Amino acid sequence: MSQLNIVQIGSSVAGDSASEFFEFYQEHINKALLIDASPASVQATKDYYLSNLPHSVSVERMEYLNYAIVTDPSTTEIELFYPEGDPLSGFNSIFKSHVDSHRAGHGQQAVSINVPAITLNKLLKDYQIKEIDRLYIDAEGMDADILLSLDLSAFTI
Repeated sequence: MSQLNIVQIGSSVAGDSASEFFEFYQEHINKALLIDASPASVQATKDYYLSNLPHSVSVERMEYLNYAIVTDPSTTEIELFYPEGDPLSGFNSIFKSHVDSHRAGHGQQAVSINVPAITLNKLLKDYQIKEIDRLYIDAEGMDADILLSLDLSAFTI
């Protein structure tokens, strides 16, 4: 097996198919970009991999990036909503109504922070990735838009 370039948009705290893949194929990872709009999710993901993968993988070959992936190149920042007091709930979204609908019965209000935003094309260019061997996207309803925005003449999946 060759060295793999992996991109995960919507990195989770782990325990998903992506983290299982990283753990099983760790010696084959060339570069992994783990991207999430939530700073808390990025930190939790980093903490998990630093504890569960060797330094040569978790530090030297994995990048933990706090960005919202957007389709409009002029968007450089977005408002991210999450349940008050629970930034790791899994209900983070650019849509306040999404957070409200999932947490209304729990008495939690949606709060927001501004986070940096970037297109997938720019991010891949900035990190010099031209070929993606594995692409995971879990972006709260934006998955298809993100995928359709990818310039397939510049990048290979």
